[in-house]
Amino acid sequence: MDMLLLGLLTVYLLVVLYVGYWGMKRSKTLEDYVLAGRNIPPLVLAFTLLATWFSGWAFVGNPGYMYAYGFPAMHWNLFLGVGIMLSIVFFALPLRTSTERLKSLSIPDWIGDRYDSKLARGLVAILAIIVLIISMVSQYKAIALLFEPFLGLTFQQTTIIFGLIVVFYACVGGLFAVAYTDFLQGAMMLPIALAPIMAFVMVGGTSGFLDSIAGKVEPYYTGFSGGLNTPMYLLAIGLVFLLMHVSSVYNSVRFLFLKKEKGGFTKMLWYVLALYCVLWVAGFTGWFGKAVYPDLASPDQIMPLMITTVFPRAVALVLTLTILAAVMSSSDSILMAMGTAMGRDLYQKCIKPEASEKSVMQLTRVAVVVLGIIPIIMLLWRTPQFLAIFMAMGTTGLGTAILAPIILGLYWKRGTKYGALASIILGPATYVAGIKIAGWAWPYAGVLAIALATVLYVIVSLVTKPPSEEIITLGVTGKGISPAKAPAKKGKPATAVNSLEWKSVYINLFANSSP
Repeated sequence: MDMLLLGLLTVYLLVVLYVGYWGMKRSKTLEDYVLAGRNIPPLVLAFTLLATWFSGWAFVGNPGYMYAYGFPAMHWNLFLGVGIMLSIVFFALPLRTSTERLKSLSIPDWIGDRYDSKLARGLVAILAIIVLIISMVSQYKAIALLFEPFLGLTFQQTTIIFGLIVVFYACVGGLFAVAYTDFLQGAMMLPIALAPIMAFVMVGGTSGFLDSIAGKVEPYYTGFSGGLNTPMYLLAIGLVFLLMHVSSVYNSVRFLFLKKEKGGFTKMLWYVLALYCVLWVAGFTGWFGKAVYPDLASPDQIMPLMITTVFPRAVALVLTLTILAAVMSSSDSILMAMGTAMGRDLYQKCIKPEASEKSVMQLTRVAVVVLGIIPIIMLLWRTPQFLAIFMAMGTTGLGTAILAPIILGLYWKRGTKYGALASIILGPATYVAGIKIAGWAWPYAGVLAIALATVLYVIVSLVTKPPSEEIITLGVTGKGISPAKAPAKKGKPATAVNSLEWKSVYINLFANSSP
């Protein structure tokens, strides 16, 4: 057991647990607990957004994917980065506006409010819980792979210990704790940019790397496409990843709790762009690692192995804590999304509307614990091979259900609850059938399912009764679609609801527009 790492780890965990306690003191209301009171500054939000997304899949799964499939796998990162930027520009501010008007506290909650449908809210909440449990399996696997060699513990022991720690502080502190621990953890993640540089130097640079892998890999390994990553496959991956950030309910909910300040969204956009440029390079560590470990049975082992056996000890300790911070920052967010889906979206909004805020908070905390333990049991029972693919498949499945209801629901006033229900039900059904029955690769199945769900959403919406004027006024906040004006009062013309008018969103986004 590495005692220095154990000491650093202890200090880190004590800080995290203290922030959890501080968050508990700040969480006076349900909105405080699940949305941090909508009062998080842009810089903190940028860190929590990237810290949540750059999780176990980014620092363990993505290097594993590049280790297995070579340079073409880099496209995942590029498409994902573009998707994050586009989601902020075209999606963040309309969603923030609409959820505040409708008093929604989560993505399933907003879908229920926007379409005035308990069934839509309940179905999305259930789908989200299922997908997020799958995502948590990936996070726990990343932690276990990372710390197993350092702490001298078994895979199972490491999974249980760290899993319970994450569950505890997410349960106690709520989103205040999650946001500020994510800020801390995001700052800790920045040294990960050193990993591919160190790996590149240690394999002897370009010539040393190419000489080491000569004859051991397919020709496409150092090209732009090939193998699994054919142009058509990359196109499908690109389309899915461009949209995936919107369907990631634990990440897109971050847009809901940005603090109101001048130019807030503009600042957040530039912070996210800068941080992304630093963090996305981590996957190249797996690519260069092929020269050191050419025949790993499990590609996801490459990052932990490079850290423990190739890098100097000081660098290894820093990178180990960096990846732990990344995994924990995503795990706490996923747990909060699951707890909110259970306590707020299902219990209070679908089962017992008269439930008190206190009882909903208590149930949400219980749900965080129970739903956080289920993935631990699943991982101990069966370990997925490719962490990155496992997580991407789950998020894509949820996206087939909710992308059309979210994006078109914000921009198209004609969208109805029956159109949303058609998308929510038939999107995932098509996705599963495409993979299990037709045998398609998950990106192809995802693109087809999203396209079909979108077409069905539009057709069904056009042939069913349009939503009420109140729903259109409060819920449809996209540019040029809804006037977003309050209903006219007697003797007075209709007026704008607030300063979040969408006529200038894109023009003013880079000119300090106010959220």
